[in-house]
Amino acid sequence: MTNPARPRERIPWLRREALLVLCFILVSFGLNWFYLLGGFQADEFFFLNALREDPLPFSRWLGLWSVEEVSAISGIWWFEGGDLGVFWRPVPSLVFEGSIRLFGERALPLHLLSVVIHGLIAAILFLLVRRLTGRPLLGLLTGVFFLACEDHSMTVGWIATLTDLICSLFVMIALTAHAAWLEKRAPRQLAVSVAALLLALLSKESAVVAPFLLVLMTLLVPRGREEECSATAAASLRARAVGFLGDRLSWIPALVVLVAYLVAFKVLGFGGMSSGVYIDPLVDPGRFLVQLTRHVPVMWLAALSPVPPSLAMFMPGTIPLLAVAGALLFAVFITGLWWMRRSAVALWALAVFFLALIPQMSAGASERALYLPAIGSSILLAMLLGEIGPIARRVASEASPAPGLTRTVGWIVLVAVLVPGIILSAAYPFMYMPSLEHVRENVATAVPHIQERQPEHVLLLNAPGFFYVFYPPPIIDFYVGRATDVRVLSALNGIVSVERSDDRSFVISTDREGWLTNTFARMFRPPGIPEPGTVYDKGLVKATVVDITSSGKDVAAVRFELDRPLDDRGLLFLRWDGATYLPIELAALRVGERVTLADTSDVWASMM
Repeated sequence: MTNPARPRERIPWLRREALLVLCFILVSFGLNWFYLLGGFQADEFFFLNALREDPLPFSRWLGLWSVEEVSAISGIWWFEGGDLGVFWRPVPSLVFEGSIRLFGERALPLHLLSVVIHGLIAAILFLLVRRLTGRPLLGLLTGVFFLACEDHSMTVGWIATLTDLICSLFVMIALTAHAAWLEKRAPRQLAVSVAALLLALLSKESAVVAPFLLVLMTLLVPRGREEECSATAAASLRARAVGFLGDRLSWIPALVVLVAYLVAFKVLGFGGMSSGVYIDPLVDPGRFLVQLTRHVPVMWLAALSPVPPSLAMFMPGTIPLLAVAGALLFAVFITGLWWMRRSAVALWALAVFFLALIPQMSAGASERALYLPAIGSSILLAMLLGEIGPIARRVASEASPAPGLTRTVGWIVLVAVLVPGIILSAAYPFMYMPSLEHVRENVATAVPHIQERQPEHVLLLNAPGFFYVFYPPPIIDFYVGRATDVRVLSALNGIVSVERSDDRSFVISTDREGWLTNTFARMFRPPGIPEPGTVYDKGLVKATVVDITSSGKDVAAVRFELDRPLDDRGLLFLRWDGATYLPIELAALRVGERVTLADTSDVWASMM
């Protein structure tokens, strides 16, 4: 039996919008307050340094993400040049710059904004579901699921991912205004929807799915309210299609905005990046399809369990296992939803979940990639939870009970998704923030040596882990207060050694893979590993691949030849000793003498 039409609940306090919005924001604070104590991390130092320049190295119409020349990346010895994949994100750029201009180089206002926006998105999601279904309690559960998704924690706590929050906020405003337009046909609601859609697109390119979500809402929920259960029967679908084609004002403006955005995006020269991590589906559709097939099930697993999607990033070997587990769990999820297959809102939410995942997979599975798709998954999870025990009696007191399988899946959702989600959402800030802060703190230990020596060039022989591929230069620039030529020669988790070759050169070796195959290195490298003898000339440093690993998948030893003697006073060599950066005098080593640097094999220890 399929689910019949649901009666509308009569819960007065769920009609008080201002109170509910405030409650969602307060819950967001309750889960994420610890992030307010954090500072700037990693990517933000690129932005801070850019805002210190006069004139600015970017146009405010294009945003901070449009900077094409990034010395921290172009100076890496293995970087072969090419498109860095600049993006058109003027809205979050203006938000970031506005905060810095108003409050100075303080992270608190931006952390505070992230926490508030996260609560607002959950509140607007509540209002949207309440409008579409007429069931305030279902809307409340949806907002709770969104807030309690532990995978959102890092997105809320990392200022650089404010793009995802701002984009999702405008997407939610667009969807809610569009639902209001479908119901009441007030021109201002259509105008708000189109304007919010444009702002979402100018916040992050993943919003390209939003126009299609508006189109599907027009098709499936043409009056802005879920109708009776037979609404998706074949005859009714034909009638809906006819009505949809006749209601062009409801969906053509969204598609016009999308086409205009895509044309401008291309004309302005954005996108086009395709590397070992980022895959542009228009540049390399075959690789994108393969990545989509492997990583989408990982995201299913993340949405339906406490398993973090970033496991696929840090431990790529686990992807097949995670994908299989995700596919099985998703099959259970769909089985539970089958009873709701005639619900237009359920079908729309499922489409939101699927479609929003597609553009996110250009960079593979990650926590931030789940933020926008969680709008759809939160609705579906709330629907399943709404079919169990006393909750079902409040959500649908006069409706026929759901079949046992749907109720069982609802209990699984409660035990395996909602409860651990709440617990982990409260716990993760105490894990993520120190992890993000450690990058800045560890790199900052090099600053006193640079200030004392005032070198022309700084060469970091090794690093605490693969997170440090390109973050040290902007962090050092920020603390030193000027542009400094900093070269990161190796950043991986393993045992690295250095051996002097002659008066101008030395060899760095590693005992395992991870030098060019770690996630951060692959961001700006094409697939494949250079052969022994391959030379990269970066002016100051000429790097020659000496050896590759036994598996043939990574470099194992690289010879670095400088354009000056090792004892030149303009050079400062620094090594990571496991706790801090310290100078090392390579010229003092005997030719052929090898020094083993810190053991950074433990990936998790290097992050915490």
